[in-house]
Amino acid sequence: MEGDKKNIVGGFRKEDADAVPGSKQLPCSECGELTWISPSGQDMIQREDATVWCYVCFMKKVSFTDHFMPVEEKQLDEIQKVLGYRPTKEQVMRIIYDAINEKYTPSKHT
Repeated sequence: MEGDKKNIVGGFRKEDADAVPGSKQLPCSECGELTWISPSGQDMIQREDATVWCYVCFMKKVSFTDHFMPVEEKQLDEIQKVLGYRPTKEQVMRIIYDAINEKYTPSKHT
């Protein structure tokens, strides 16, 4: 990990159709795989000079319990638009954890 830089972990796959509206594809700083970054994530990258990671590279570097930036209210707003309900921050972390362990298989990591 790069010093005190914040880490932004992108969406599941470059072809994922469920990306939040306004999301952009940016390359993972480690492997170069394209990953979806939501508008709030893009804001954090500019504001915090954050590093972009795909799920697989990020999970190889850190443990699940101590690596994520706190979920921001703006992110919860975006998630609510996609899911149709507003999850808690803990529910968001569980969704991320489950997705990492069950769904994500990017081409450069198989």
